[in-house]
Amino acid sequence: MKRQIISGLLITAFCSLAVAADKDVALAVKQPKPESQAQIAFMADQLMTMGSQHKEPLYLLAAAALYRDSISGNSTPESRQTLQAIVDRAAELANGNEAVVAQGEAIVNDNKRAILASITEKRGLVAQSGQVTYFAEFEGGKDTSVSLVLDPIVAAQINRKEVDLDLFVRDAENRDICSQQGPGIPEFCAWTPRVQGKFSIQLVNTGKTEVPFVLYFDK
Repeated sequence: MKRQIISGLLITAFCSLAVAADKDVALAVKQPKPESQAQIAFMADQLMTMGSQHKEPLYLLAAAALYRDSISGNSTPESRQTLQAIVDRAAELANGNEAVVAQGEAIVNDNKRAILASITEKRGLVAQSGQVTYFAEFEGGKDTSVSLVLDPIVAAQINRKEVDLDLFVRDAENRDICSQQGPGIPEFCAWTPRVQGKFSIQLVNTGKTEVPFVLYFDK
């Protein structure tokens, strides 16, 4: 029954996302592939944005279920704290409704799902007008993705209208591979490296405030 409820939440939430007109919750430029944890984390952030904007706890529960799956097999104290923060936000929006609280607890305590590949998670803060760069090595011929989201732990405290964090991916020769410079956050890039090599992942803050972020990319 619990899985049927979650499936229903996801279907409802994604249908709402498909018709959302607000550019702050625009869909990814490329359709996410369900086997990628970085892409699933991106979709979870889309749902969290919708839930916060429309004060709808069911979106937050669906986001929590997605996020839980994105960290399966690679759970850390920080990722568990993030998951708890999402369900706590859902309970807050629901004014402590017992059914919502119970469903959130069930999502947090469901540790039996480990169906996805491993993921690298980087957390940090980009100062206003600042930038941060990470370096990672990716396999050749393998679909790869990078997702950049607002840190869910503090997302409720941030004015998203002041947030604009751009994402740039470049190869070892500093050639542009993918970039996302739309307004706001989250951002998402997907590509297939021709050969194995190191890539730079640059985050540039063009907004009006410092931005606490989480960066996900496939190992």
